[in-house]
Amino acid sequence: MKIGDVVKLKGGGPSMTIDSIKKISDFDKTSGNPVDTGRQKAICFWFVNAERRQAEFALESLTPEEPPKPDKKIVKIIKPPTTRIPRKNI
Repeated sequence: MKIGDVVKLKGGGPSMTIDSIKKISDFDKTSGNPVDTGRQKAICFWFVNAERRQAEFALESLTPEEPPKPDKKIVKIIKPPTTRIPRKNI
């Protein structure tokens, strides 16, 4: 997944857009130094009644949202009638 992708939580919920992706860090209990966990989190946003909401989610909790399938429409091409120009007898 990348910035700009539209995603949903695997458990359901609104469509959200990934705004940024960051590493998930933990702290070593002995030294207090940050430790890279190898995991990532996505900062996502969505709208509720025109109000922007934002939250962080672990990448593994998200799933890409499939774009809506277009309606199948049958299009009939109609050719315009051809007009004939009358010939003059000379």
